[in-house]
Amino acid sequence: MKFSAAPAALCGSAMFFAALTGCERQSKAQPAPPPLPVTVARPITQEVRDYEELTGRIAPVEAVELRARVSGYLDRVTFQRAAQTNAASGPMLNGTGIPAGQQAAQLKPDGPPKPGDVPDGKLQEGGNVKEGEVLFEIDPRPYVAARDAAKADLDRSKALVGQLTADLKRAEELRVTNSISVQEYEKIASNKAEADANVRSSEAKLESAELDLKFTKVTAPITGRLGRAQITAGNLVTADVTPLTTIVREDPIHVYFDMPEPVVLRYQKLIRENKFDSARSKFLPVWIGLQNERGFPHEGVLDFIDNLLEAQTGTLRLRAIFANPLTVQDVRTFTPGMFVRVRLPASMPYEAMLVSERAITANINAKYVFVVDDQGIAHRREVQVGTLHDGLRVVTAGLSADERVVVNGLLRVRDGAKVQPTEGPMIPPSLGGETMSASAAPSSGGAAAAPQPTATPTATPAPTK
Repeated sequence: MKFSAAPAALCGSAMFFAALTGCERQSKAQPAPPPLPVTVARPITQEVRDYEELTGRIAPVEAVELRARVSGYLDRVTFQRAAQTNAASGPMLNGTGIPAGQQAAQLKPDGPPKPGDVPDGKLQEGGNVKEGEVLFEIDPRPYVAARDAAKADLDRSKALVGQLTADLKRAEELRVTNSISVQEYEKIASNKAEADANVRSSEAKLESAELDLKFTKVTAPITGRLGRAQITAGNLVTADVTPLTTIVREDPIHVYFDMPEPVVLRYQKLIRENKFDSARSKFLPVWIGLQNERGFPHEGVLDFIDNLLEAQTGTLRLRAIFANPLTVQDVRTFTPGMFVRVRLPASMPYEAMLVSERAITANINAKYVFVVDDQGIAHRREVQVGTLHDGLRVVTAGLSADERVVVNGLLRVRDGAKVQPTEGPMIPPSLGGETMSASAAPSSGGAAAAPQPTATPTATPAPTK
């Protein structure tokens, strides 16, 4: 028995079209998606100032590597070492006659200080020292002997001068009566002049010997903070060679930083166009922040610009000065050697339109924002942007101040999509939005306010297709 394939094919086609028609009816029956909820805000117009951000290092205004001016054996370190806090403070090897070998016997039985002990207030390693305080004492006995010898030489020279002065006076009286030859008179006068010169020489030697004796006590040349003692009593100190300790002045402090050549050229162009003040003609403000701080809370002034660029790095060295007073428990904010972030003004104050950095999306070709019209339709708008100010980016072109910019809900927004806008701050309150809404008043005055230690949000661009 044979069956025809045509009726089966016709039946299959009919079933296929019936199913397709049913799918189309079901698709047409689905409701349209609701408008996407988004948060919008109007651009902020206010006075801003551009800044350049660099990195730098803190350095002391004054730093001394202390060395002795005379040679000799070290008798005493006057400031206490950490392991000798309870040591007797009397002189060693001189004055009291305490030998160096008995120093260990001067320690109390408890030995080194224990955690929680309070220093006795005496000068210690790492402590503050005032200019003129004695830090090291070198055995003075050889220099006392040298001073006494110089005094004796001076006395002998003065005695000889006294004798020759009397001889010269008698010779002058005899010369009036021609009772002495000219040659003999000139010899006496010459001896008197030589004796006078010997007195001056002896006085200079005595002064030098007294200076050497004075230099056996090594004093602090500046007020500042001590380093560790690099030598102990009993060691030989060589003049101008042996390092003893270091002292740094901590208030004020310097910050050194390097500016790349392109940035230098940009500043020079602004100065030539009278759009910026030269730091060589007036002190300009500088702000810095430490690694554990937000923003740039510390203000100082720029006080030095180098006279040439470093050829190897293509940078110009600059320096700023900052106050560094004591805070609590003998602690200061800055310590020499610290890394800091540096902010410099890079323009004069100007009126600018700003939007949240989070509202700006970027692709390979351009940066853009989404704006919402009165019908609730989102439109993509390409913009040109400038510098960042506390989470707000300057928009220089492509946007007007009365347009509503999408600041939240960007991930699903597309050009021409229907959205449901809700007015909100340009920056969320957690990032300072309560003070940066569209109704914020422009800053007053002709100069920009100092930067505040606020966080700078990181842009989160929406993915593009």
